[in-house]
Amino acid sequence: MIRSGGPEEAVVMGAIDADAVEAALLAHKDEFRLCYEREINAETPSLSGRVSTSFVIGGSGRVTQSGIESTTLKNANVERCLLTVIKRIDFPVPRGGGIVQVTYPFKFSAVGK
Repeated sequence: MIRSGGPEEAVVMGAIDADAVEAALLAHKDEFRLCYEREINAETPSLSGRVSTSFVIGGSGRVTQSGIESTTLKNANVERCLLTVIKRIDFPVPRGGGIVQVTYPFKFSAVGK
């Protein structure tokens, strides 16, 4: 199961609507889920935790920088995959052509947890 930290936990700093950023991310929720599900196996059947990502949306709506802010999941493959998906997303263009700094949390838990 994947859950976003929700808009109340997401931080968007810049000239773009936080709901628009959330909508762009949620449009790719199946890709984010796949990042997690590929890592569940016999060795990690209860893999769970939180990954807080940070990224910069440039003036064109494309991500120019991204990274992991913090993680309790501690799975580099999932973390790398999340960042790869984020970098492919076309976000709304920031008003005034500036940049937008976003911190966005993901919560992962095994089904039934």
